[in-house]
Amino acid sequence: MTAIRWSSRVLAEVKGFRPNALLIRTAHFWTCSRLLSLAIRCNMPTLVLFANTFPDNDALGVLQQHFRRRLVKQLNHAVVHKIGNHRSIAAASCVAAGVAAEKVVSYDWPGAADPQSHAPKQPPNVRTPLRIVYAGVISAEKGFYDFTAAMELLNGRGVSLAVEAFGSGGDDEALHNWAQNRPWFSFRGRRSNAEVFQAMLASHVVVVPTQHRFTEGMPFTLTEALASRTPVVASDHPVFTSAFRDGEGVHFFKAGDPRHLSEAVEQVATAPALYRSLSQSTAAAYRRVSSADTFESLVEDWLRHICRT
Repeated sequence: MTAIRWSSRVLAEVKGFRPNALLIRTAHFWTCSRLLSLAIRCNMPTLVLFANTFPDNDALGVLQQHFRRRLVKQLNHAVVHKIGNHRSIAAASCVAAGVAAEKVVSYDWPGAADPQSHAPKQPPNVRTPLRIVYAGVISAEKGFYDFTAAMELLNGRGVSLAVEAFGSGGDDEALHNWAQNRPWFSFRGRRSNAEVFQAMLASHVVVVPTQHRFTEGMPFTLTEALASRTPVVASDHPVFTSAFRDGEGVHFFKAGDPRHLSEAVEQVATAPALYRSLSQSTAAAYRRVSSADTFESLVEDWLRHICRT
């Protein structure tokens, strides 16, 4: 019901503004579909920008499958100029769902960090704490609590840690209180992208523990970590395993399994040859999902299209 109320508010605001063109940027498919219905009815030139994958049809119920078919039909309508999705895997999921391939564009954000700007890293020094970073939404679906449980296991095994967690979405006060009793864990809350990237540059490992139930696109955290030349320990989420090769910048663990996550982090940190190989191959992993087009270039192309029509 919350989604319906929210989409109704957005739709009412758009109708009140009475636009003659529409740029839809949302991760919420239901809101997108309602706005597309308005665009089609009013014959408004439309650009749609997503940042998440379309779920597999087999994973959906009957009503959800019906809704996805409706959305795909709307996206293929002539009023829709292009459909952008963040990174190649998410864009490919649009095509797999039935959206016309010639309409779908993979994009990145302007000014994205580049691994070529940084040198590969050396393995952690056993005499210093292992520096680990988590950055993202604080939620079970994003694997944050699997991450904290894994860090507890590492600490319990006597691994010297310096963990930093960035993000929001959970109970910040409770997390701060929890971290106060764990001097090796710092909860930073929501910080600027520049600050998070600097933390990645200073870290030994970045963890991306998304659970399978989360409809992932291509998280900024993962690509930023690769750009910082930091080995990534990532869950075996289908989006990740379809985009990357295990051992090329990324080392996979079983999603939702804190023990396996703790073992994967420890393996990367204590095997110098593996660590060097992962850091050296971050650039190759980054290229697998990089996009020539940017959010800015898609908008500019759309504006030129509007002017011509």
